[in-house]
Amino acid sequence: MRSGKPPFISSESVRAVLEALLYSAGKQTRSPLESLLIVDEHLLKTVLPDVEQRRMHALKDLIVEIIRAQVAEHRRAVGLAAPMLSETYAEAATALKHVVSTDNIELLGWNYLYYRYVRIDLAFSAKFFSDIFAMTDRNLRRYQQHALGRLVEQIAQREGKARQEQRKRSLYMALPWAQRVPLFGRALALKQGQRSSGPVYVSGVLGVGKTAFVQELVRNWIDAAEISAVIWIDRPISIPYIRHRLAENLSQEGSTLTLRETLQLTPTAVILDDIHALLSDSAGLDKVLDDLSAARVCITNQEYVPLSRAATHIALTPLNPAETSEFVQTLISDNAPIPEQIWERSAGNPLLIRLIAQNPTYYSAEYERAPALHQLLTKAYRALPLEAKAHWLMLAMFAEGSSTALAALWPLRFLEAHLHTLAQWRLIDFLAPDQLNLPGEMRTFVEQRVVDSGEMQLLSAHLIEEAEACFGEQALFAQALAEHLLLADWIQLDASRVERWLERFARNAAQNGAVWCEIFRRYDARTSLQHTSYGVCLRRSAHWDEAEEHFRNAVTLSGAEGKFDTQAWALLEWAVLLRYRGRYQKAVENLERVQNMLTRRPDPTLRITMQIEFAQIAVDVGDGRRAQQWLATLPQTRRVLALHSEALLLQKDYQTSLALAEAALQTIKNDQLAQARLYILLGRIFDAQQQHMQAHDAFALAVTLLEQDNDVFALGRALMNLGACLMKLNALDDAELVLQQAEEIQAKLGDMMALKLTQYNRHLLRILRSTRQN
Repeated sequence: MRSGKPPFISSESVRAVLEALLYSAGKQTRSPLESLLIVDEHLLKTVLPDVEQRRMHALKDLIVEIIRAQVAEHRRAVGLAAPMLSETYAEAATALKHVVSTDNIELLGWNYLYYRYVRIDLAFSAKFFSDIFAMTDRNLRRYQQHALGRLVEQIAQREGKARQEQRKRSLYMALPWAQRVPLFGRALALKQGQRSSGPVYVSGVLGVGKTAFVQELVRNWIDAAEISAVIWIDRPISIPYIRHRLAENLSQEGSTLTLRETLQLTPTAVILDDIHALLSDSAGLDKVLDDLSAARVCITNQEYVPLSRAATHIALTPLNPAETSEFVQTLISDNAPIPEQIWERSAGNPLLIRLIAQNPTYYSAEYERAPALHQLLTKAYRALPLEAKAHWLMLAMFAEGSSTALAALWPLRFLEAHLHTLAQWRLIDFLAPDQLNLPGEMRTFVEQRVVDSGEMQLLSAHLIEEAEACFGEQALFAQALAEHLLLADWIQLDASRVERWLERFARNAAQNGAVWCEIFRRYDARTSLQHTSYGVCLRRSAHWDEAEEHFRNAVTLSGAEGKFDTQAWALLEWAVLLRYRGRYQKAVENLERVQNMLTRRPDPTLRITMQIEFAQIAVDVGDGRRAQQWLATLPQTRRVLALHSEALLLQKDYQTSLALAEAALQTIKNDQLAQARLYILLGRIFDAQQQHMQAHDAFALAVTLLEQDNDVFALGRALMNLGACLMKLNALDDAELVLQQAEEIQAKLGDMMALKLTQYNRHLLRILRSTRQN
């Protein structure tokens, strides 16, 4: 959900559910409100029958619950008792007379909703309400509208709170540790970070707690609802890598928005944890920080190196004796003795305190003063058996930290007991039974041992050989390992292995595009396959000029290499980019070349992709008949069904178009963005047939789903369509609210075509309002 914006709840949708409470027989059309998060929460806490329209039952139940709660609350406020379920007709009529005597519009409205839609067994008629409220039908309708507005507000408040809590839970998962990390002696520093109006720059020695501090600072931003996205980049390796990661996380493929524009619409926290590798390009780093001016930014580094764009510098210092004692109490059991002179022995370094307190074997009288962290880790390293060292190195090599992955990549070597040995020395953490964490300080130490130690260099060479032997059976883990090692400065890979891995995994590079952009940048794409993969990754991160250059190189190289299957793939991926840029003629020329190549070298998978791309271009330019021809022979996948539906909508074959769109919708599970786009299509189909209430429901459903997603462009378009539909339904207040939100989004996005239409509709709306008033 857009930060600070309440969810949109359509009055028409709420009115329809209230009417459904009165007439519950038979199957009912789906309400846009069924997709609200509070419906999911209600289903979790309430036992409801497992029936076909279970979500509608839950929605009705929820609305009844809200009405009952509000009636009770407003009655208590004026000294009246809450209504009883056993209340008879006569008792209810008497109670309503007491309500009327208060002359309280809020109380009257909620009681009207209660007796009209909850206590339907009493069968109060419209005349009964007019008589008992002593007002005309017209005035009664005003009270009804006011009550409906209050119910809409209550639903919106509940939904807003539910989304806020869900967003918090989701954002917590983007932090290094989902649970709160207790901090000691950092209260003033946290306040300083909270007050900062620009990037927060945190420095301090190894182990002083920079990552933990920044995490809790970001958690405070989350709790205050100041951000709606978190991008945590651990040990960023280059400025281009940062830009690709940001694009990968914030942008939809095909979007023309700049990073600055995106961040203005999506309040985001960006964390660059350990910028050591970036300091050689301080100008580039300052430019990135400048582009992130609309975001909340934190950067960390051991040493403080001045940056012109960093607004607040926080130098974390060791804990004092009192803070050390307080910290130790959280680390040891109630009966365990506190290690002697722990502050003197640790010099207040939080990581050293943890190591000494949780494992007394680290403590040794041989140190007359606080040992360096390196000394303690060296002591632990020397005490480890060789296989435990191997497992420590395996965790440094495979960044994902899963015992399942380690067992798959090193089946002949892996032994769980060696991980427990490392955990006993506090060198790794078990976050969950199959989730391991190698703390950053430990990772740095292991990497440095590989650089300095012949033993570890030999061990790493053996581990790489053993893992590569399993690559054929463990494709997913193999690619993750290769990606990590290709970018690891502390591992030496021979040129033949690098080339072998590039060719092996390049085809699937787009699955982790930012990483592969950096890999290709570092090793230089050489083959046609590598150029094509690099182009796809660049296209997806909106680096279109560079992407086009690599596609062009791929086409030229593949022809020289005689790899015409790769040439066809490169031409096709290039055509997708050309379509994004509106260069349809050139895109069609590329696709026609692919078509000619496939007549000589058939490739069923590539042919399907080519036909879909031809059809998409035809739909984009409004040629529904041509699109239908390209789609006629294709398997009925979700995208094909949706495209076919659009093609038939262009040809005004509404019934078939509707059936195909609904069929596409049935193929979706757990993809809100895809659902929303199809509901927009359904809304357009209904609207084209003047079925405005059905169109309203579809557009409202799309808005509900998109408010919980990050595709702001699609949200702006959905709001625009919904606003126009509400105007046709004469729901002018809702239309004004929706069109105002659409205009705000489209103006920020620079979506000029849609903005002009939205502004025109708002102009029409003002005319309608004026006509109604006159």
